Amino acid sequence: MNKRTILFISDFSRALLIGLLLLFLWTDTVTSIHLIVLAALFGISDAFSYPALNSMVPMLLPAEHLQRGNSIIQMTGQISPILGPALGGSLIAFIGFTGVFTTALVMLFISAVTVLLIRLQEEKEVMEKTPRLC
Repeated sequence: MNKRTILFISDFSRALLIGLLLLFLWTDTVTSIHLIVLAALFGISDAFSYPALNSMVPMLLPAEHLQRGNSIIQMTGQISPILGPALGGSLIAFIGFTGVFTTALVMLFISAVTVLLIRLQEEKEVMEKTPRLC
């Protein structure tokens, strides 16, 4: 399956799940069962996102920028567990849970639409450009 399609479906489905959670919050009907099911579905969708994204990097960057691009992705992956909770807690204090989830919903929709605009190189071209280790 096309990596771009997988990433789009993952982003879009996570946005829909957050939208469903927002609906439960606005109607004041959220229960622990809702949270458990939504978290499980979100995790399943999220599990497809990272492999698709990481495998797209060689198709997006020229070979001479591949090492730099991978290092930036790894750096953000290391920083986000530290900054994410701090930023999330601050946002919850300022705009509340509904505001945070609305922001996440909008960001995931923007991400899904942006993914549709990505034009990938053919895998054969990428294999020809990628330096060989042997």
